[in-house]
Amino acid sequence: DFGYARTIHEHSLRYTKVGTTAYAPPEVSLDQWRRAKGYNKTVDMWAIGVIIFVSITGYFPFNEDMDIQPQLENIPELFQNEIFSHVTEKVKDLLRCRLLVPDAGHRMHAAGVIYHDWFQTSPNLLASCRQLEECLEKKWLTLFFEETDSNPIIPFATVEESD
Repeated sequence: DFGYARTIHEHSLRYTKVGTTAYAPPEVSLDQWRRAKGYNKTVDMWAIGVIIFVSITGYFPFNEDMDIQPQLENIPELFQNEIFSHVTEKVKDLLRCRLLVPDAGHRMHAAGVIYHDWFQTSPNLLASCRQLEECLEKKWLTLFFEETDSNPIIPFATVEESD
């Protein structure tokens, strides 16, 4: 999918339907596509939610062979699986209420994810990022942390709040 990657600037939309269906949010689905509403950066946040979900459960939250729209009604049921009884409420909140949110206007931005309780209470996250940067000899992961520390961003900014 990274071969299709393009920069999406603030307040701009993309209309090209690309990527792997299993990671695509509702606004990129075929029905939405026919309405040509476009999409913004929050498509990536949905994909991150899918990645975290798969990392925890070992399976995708949505069946890519079926239309996603009817599956959206079952989002609360996704978290009824026994696996989620071993997952912190912070992770469930991040997935259910911040990332796997069907309405792109209410989906969390990257800055909000970084400030989410799950990341903030993970003491090794920043240290791990710095260690990776040293190995890569390139600083890009922690740059965001430094920018947000000197220039505070609203922690749970959504598209509607930040536009």
